[in-house]
Amino acid sequence: MQYGIVNLDFRLRQEQLLDRTLTVRIDVPGRSEQIGTAFPLSRAGNPTINARLLVGEA
Repeated sequence: MQYGIVNLDFRLRQEQLLDRTLTVRIDVPGRSEQIGTAFPLSRAGNPTINARLLVGEA
């Protein structure tokens, strides 16, 4: 069985992260708006999601 690996980089100011809860959502392009584009996380198996928050003084 293969597990997906997703790497994401976000460039944010530190103030944008303070006192916030981060969540993950999988959207599938091309799905009908009647059933929605969100893929249920409970059916995603056990993917590895690496989110790097590049915090700077920008």
